[in-house]
Amino acid sequence: MGPKFQVELGLAYSENSIMRAMRQFEQAGIGRVLIVPLFPQYSSTTTASVYDQACFAALGRNSSRSPALKRYVPALRFVEPYYCDQGYISVMKAHLHRYMKQLDREPDQIVLSFHGIPKRYADTGDPYPEQCKETGRLLAEAMGWRQDSWQIAFQSRFGPEEWIGPSTEKVIGSLPERGIANPLVFAPGFVTDCLETLYELDIEGRGHFGASGGKADQYQYAPCLNDQPEWLDFLTGLVERNVGGW
Repeated sequence: MGPKFQVELGLAYSENSIMRAMRQFEQAGIGRVLIVPLFPQYSSTTTASVYDQACFAALGRNSSRSPALKRYVPALRFVEPYYCDQGYISVMKAHLHRYMKQLDREPDQIVLSFHGIPKRYADTGDPYPEQCKETGRLLAEAMGWRQDSWQIAFQSRFGPEEWIGPSTEKVIGSLPERGIANPLVFAPGFVTDCLETLYELDIEGRGHFGASGGKADQYQYAPCLNDQPEWLDFLTGLVERNVGGW
């Protein structure tokens, strides 16, 4: 981003926190803050919670129940979801092409796994599932995948209530009986690898595939975008577009 910008990391549930980031900006005398949620698809469970925390932190409080103590707050802008941005799709395309060139054999099925949400959220208006489907459709189109060579699934479900599906665990477990020998799993909704990708998809997913009759060494997990140069360039452009007029 260069010297024109001060960039701070803000994590929603651990340090370095969003509150800490706002304090850093305040100490530096910054009056205009752009919030860039690293969730390409909008959900009330993720993006909206970042919006809430950023607003409360800008006011110098941890929640809506705390009194407003600050006499001045920064101007805030929020980057809108970029689930269908052609730049985001192109970055994933380049990343996957580069990864797949390293494989000994071509995948015979692509599983695009997104984080799940409870079904009642979708039923009451959360646009997340439809945005995930649109991301998948655009990526498949860009990659030139046949309609029967890829599918979407949703992971990380927990608790007793019904979640959106199909379940990633069940999809992976069903691949061997469908004759799929060389699956590739990728998580377009996670831009950075974490336990839910490195463990849940790469380790547990491989285990489900092997336990269902597949050969575990033929199961492939494509890493997230992480620090790929194209991804960082896209984020830079996203910021520059959104600070227009500032």
